[in-house]
Amino acid sequence: MTSPMQDPIRRPEPAPPADPPVPVPAAAVVVGLDGSASSWDAFWWGCGEARRRGSALLVVYVSPRTDRAAALAASAAAYGVPVDACVATLAEECAEQLRREVAINVAGQDVDVLFLHCRGDAADELLRVGRAAGADAIVVGRSTKVRHHLAGSIGRNLVTKPRAPIVVVVP
Repeated sequence: MTSPMQDPIRRPEPAPPADPPVPVPAAAVVVGLDGSASSWDAFWWGCGEARRRGSALLVVYVSPRTDRAAALAASAAAYGVPVDACVATLAEECAEQLRREVAINVAGQDVDVLFLHCRGDAADELLRVGRAAGADAIVVGRSTKVRHHLAGSIGRNLVTKPRAPIVVVVP
């Protein structure tokens, strides 16, 4: 018979966590950026908040499903260009432009930044990324569009879902 010191209790190794669908930093502030002035206000507020918390900044561009993209896709279809390819190309170009602008704007800032391009409903995607990253906050700019005051904006949709801390930056 062996003593407890000679035969230590072996605990089963914990299973590794499942890979989340987005890269996950230790702590993060998630910012929705669509290129509008109010989304840039949210970006700058998020940069400051991430710096104060010592967190990373996850900048998320969600490909919109707008009338402009639909009109472009319809005109492309008239010329025989596949609609899906046209909308995807437009979304990729917008994402790449925003990625470059973010890189230029954070140069010299003391914050780690990760840019993500997602597709789908903006509020749902921001919540998904926020959950996966264990976000300290999800930050968006206040919509200035009149139709959003009637039908609801991304900020309003996020605030009504109590699953994450939401900050709506008012310019």
